[in-house]
Amino acid sequence: MDTSKWTVEYEADFTSESHNFVSGAATKSIGGVTWTAVNRTSTDADVFDLDGSTGLRINAKRNVGGDNNNNGHWYGSQQSQPYLWATLDDMMSSLAIDDTLCLQLEMTTTADTLSQWQRYGLGLWKNDAPGGQHNFVVVSRFWDGGKACNASIRNQTQDNGPSGASQPNFFEIVSYPGGSQTLSCGAVGSSFPDPLATTTYRAYNAMNQAGPGSVGSNLGLPSFNIPFDKAAFVITCQVQGSSTALNSTAKRMRVLRRKKT
Repeated sequence: MDTSKWTVEYEADFTSESHNFVSGAATKSIGGVTWTAVNRTSTDADVFDLDGSTGLRINAKRNVGGDNNNNGHWYGSQQSQPYLWATLDDMMSSLAIDDTLCLQLEMTTTADTLSQWQRYGLGLWKNDAPGGQHNFVVVSRFWDGGKACNASIRNQTQDNGPSGASQPNFFEIVSYPGGSQTLSCGAVGSSFPDPLATTTYRAYNAMNQAGPGSVGSNLGLPSFNIPFDKAAFVITCQVQGSSTALNSTAKRMRVLRRKKT
């Protein structure tokens, strides 16, 4: 890593942690940071745990009831899929409004996304109000409109990123002062890549509107709202409607801050 430009502020290896979020507590401290599991019941996930070897397992199954707006959703005001989150402010000292941050996650699934609205990946959102439609952006692998899509932007309106045949296991969000992001995903090896080095799938987000490479038809007003001191790192796996379960594993993550001098 280019240490002249970036500092690793926090990292977690989920393969060395053990905890069951379904039968146990909703929170788990890892490296001094409290992680909180949401939608963790057996209705939401067959498995939601840290198994001590493979990593954070989320086997999403929220496909009951037949109501797509209330089951396994991550859109608008609906966030009903299982997810694990922690605040960025807890991961570093003196988080500032002019910081440029990089969030990275290694995560994979036993099978690729194949049904409508199956999804797994990394989110950045406002921790105290994740249900607001202006309060989140994700980079993920998901199935939509008969194809698998990567590096998606999801905030006020649905805006799909580039599609691709290769299933990624690496997700990255670089967040800049003022509320814009670069979203990337691709493949990761034994070590995380430098920030912005992965260009396999790429999308851009400025406020709540998409930039080059990912332009939708129903963009809303620029009201994207993730205050820097309330931003959260989110790991999720989702199924919706009649989708079958999706089994995912997150192995490791880290957060970096760009040096200002």
